[in-house]
Amino acid sequence: MLSKHIVDLQTGFVFFLLTLVCEITLGSHTCGTEERILTGKYLQDSNFGHVKGVSLFRCAAECLSYSICRSFNFNNVTRLCSLNFEDNERRPELITDDLFNVYSNIKGWPQLISGPCKEKECGTHEKCTVTRLGTPTCENSGLYGRTYTSQFIVSTNKLTWNESVEECSETYETLAIVNTASRYEQATRAVEGKGTKDFVWLGASDRKTEGTWTWVDGQPMGTDRWARHDNQPNNFNEQDCLAYKVKNNQSNRWYDNSCSNKHYFMCEKYVLLK
Repeated sequence: MLSKHIVDLQTGFVFFLLTLVCEITLGSHTCGTEERILTGKYLQDSNFGHVKGVSLFRCAAECLSYSICRSFNFNNVTRLCSLNFEDNERRPELITDDLFNVYSNIKGWPQLISGPCKEKECGTHEKCTVTRLGTPTCENSGLYGRTYTSQFIVSTNKLTWNESVEECSETYETLAIVNTASRYEQATRAVEGKGTKDFVWLGASDRKTEGTWTWVDGQPMGTDRWARHDNQPNNFNEQDCLAYKVKNNQSNRWYDNSCSNKHYFMCEKYVLLK
């Protein structure tokens, strides 16, 4: 409960600051901040990019710099900013509950917070960046395309879970987040395509709170694919990290495993749909 109160206080402070900025820039006393920022909500399945260790205002500024960004999620605990190409008006069914996140549609956020980019208009596949001289410019990249999908790649080497998180973050985007049925099927094809029956790390653990499994982006596990036929998860010898394993033609293939063990790992990368 203490964590929830902290999140509420942080969000309340942001409401105050945003209202102040709106009044200064727009001359309005009703900027609709309460409607814009939804506490305890998360828009799923539309992230196209992440920014780590930022404030909520910086998260909004990042969204404003992308032509395709319609909304964002912000985790008050991990300070992870997730940028979305959809919003709750177009896709209300994508909104889900999440204690530590706040969600915001980018509509109505004052352009002032994007700094030199506030008056710069960029194309669909572009992002506004600022040069060393403080000049806004539009940067082209396929990553900023309107529609993308995620692709799972199984490694050729073996690392610990922590090392796998770092490797995926540096080389691709993240250790694989398999939080829907379609993603589970995609992960299954990736592992079976590699032809291995060894463990493969996925991006979830219960290291913070035993029994509470979350993905590396802070979201609850959701989809349950534990190998119940093998009594999983059993936390044998402090097994706190999630691994996938092909065994006995069973459809449910999630196992808890010791995070210090070295296994293959599955990374996730974003691929632009033409």
